[in-house]
Amino acid sequence: MTPQNQKPLSVSSQPSAVAGNFPAKSAEWARQINTTKLPDEVRAQQVKDLKFGMFICWSFSTFHGEEWTPTTGKDASYFKATGCDTDQWCRTVKEAGMNYILFLTKHHDGFCLWDTDTTDKKVTNTPEK
Repeated sequence: MTPQNQKPLSVSSQPSAVAGNFPAKSAEWARQINTTKLPDEVRAQQVKDLKFGMFICWSFSTFHGEEWTPTTGKDASYFKATGCDTDQWCRTVKEAGMNYILFLTKHHDGFCLWDTDTTDKKVTNTPEK
């Protein structure tokens, strides 16, 4: 059941860039993403106004079972992103009436979900590229 006052899931501050309007990974969808840097206080208020959402922290601790995962001696291969159903995450968000997903891209363990020159602990160094 979806609340009547639920806002659509948005990937930007632009109303035209609403998740679900375009096929996944489409060029049109990518063109709709607003890359304008907003002041931090404006963005913080926008997130606050969304009220109810999902915070996803997907890192070494996901596969260790404890929040403070010891990372000494662990390389990127420790991150085993298999059997993951991100479509299920999105369905859960919508079904629960949530308005956003906040996806943490770097956690305190130092693992990055993007390619970077600052560390070898990054998703592009995992076996599941």
